[in-house]
Amino acid sequence: MIKAIFACDDDWGIGKDGGLPWSNPLDLKWFKETTLGNVCVMGRKTWDSLPGPLGLRDMVTISSTLTEVPRGFLYQGTPAEVWPEIKERFASRKMFIIGGAQTLSAVLDDVEEILISRISGSHSCDTFLDHAAITANYTKSSIDAVDGLNLERYVRN
Repeated sequence: MIKAIFACDDDWGIGKDGGLPWSNPLDLKWFKETTLGNVCVMGRKTWDSLPGPLGLRDMVTISSTLTEVPRGFLYQGTPAEVWPEIKERFASRKMFIIGGAQTLSAVLDDVEEILISRISGSHSCDTFLDHAAITANYTKSSIDAVDGLNLERYVRN
């Protein structure tokens, strides 16, 4: 199963200046618990924003510029170019697209479910999820609150 997992603000913003524009320990805890033991797929900008490899997960980085990553799998090229190989290699595993917006857009046709933790307010983001593509192709199936964190689940139409 291929899922996407993101935190976004009220404007569907997910990043600012190459990082998260908020600090939300509840979101980070939920992200960790949800993705542990699975495959996390990301683009280079998301890789660059991390403090290092995420433990207990197989990390897959897509990049046209990187030549190596300290741990995990590096696929050189654009998301559209390398996605078929990644999808085939990890077909038996649960995969999470964890960032960024360009990577999600490139593989959206294969994503069955999108999990979003809502960060209240507008955070002057410079990177956004494609709200129109998500709402056109997915139905919001549930809204939950877990430990004070608002979570939205979108399933493919």
